[in-house]
Amino acid sequence: MNEIAQKILDLAEVHYTEGGWDVLVECHDAASLVDLIWGVDPDLPVTFEAAYDEVVGLVEIWADRQADARNSAF
Repeated sequence: MNEIAQKILDLAEVHYTEGGWDVLVECHDAASLVDLIWGVDPDLPVTFEAAYDEVVGLVEIWADRQADARNSAF
């Protein structure tokens, strides 16, 4: 699981400036990402694809929150 989480963190670093990926990089390490993904749904398959699908939903929420914060600043 840690290897999968690290691959997702590596991907997040590549996409740091896009959407909410920066939140993932700044707030999580591999161990906390494992808890974030499989702690909520322990029956989730232990594959990169399943983990990525879980994380993308969170990244989209974080991106929306960032956009809301930017839009409300003015």
